[in-house]
Amino acid sequence: MLKTLGLKILDGTPNYYVIEDIGRISSIIHFEKLLQEMMEYVTEKGTQSVSIVLNEKEAANTDYLDLLEAFDFWQQETQYFYKRDLSSFKEHRGILEKVGVQHFTHFPCTSLKKLELLII
Repeated sequence: MLKTLGLKILDGTPNYYVIEDIGRISSIIHFEKLLQEMMEYVTEKGTQSVSIVLNEKEAANTDYLDLLEAFDFWQQETQYFYKRDLSSFKEHRGILEKVGVQHFTHFPCTSLKKLELLII
């Protein structure tokens, strides 16, 4: 099922099915085949909810959007993801020292081994 390279699938059948990072979709025909295969699979499994997550470039492709609409998908929400490169964290250490670490909330860390012993 769904032989596209680079595809991320979250299969929570029968409750949900999510496709993220549609990968190396080479054409609108390839995307249409992907959608057809996916719809056959989720119909067979009786899946209740299907979501397809597009990145910014894919969401700007009107052919993709038109095809999703043809398959009765609608835009559910828009999300914005922010990222920080932590390799430059040392440069900002002086700021934390000036502000004072006491202004930040610290949560105690418990190892997974300790948690496992508590659960058992």
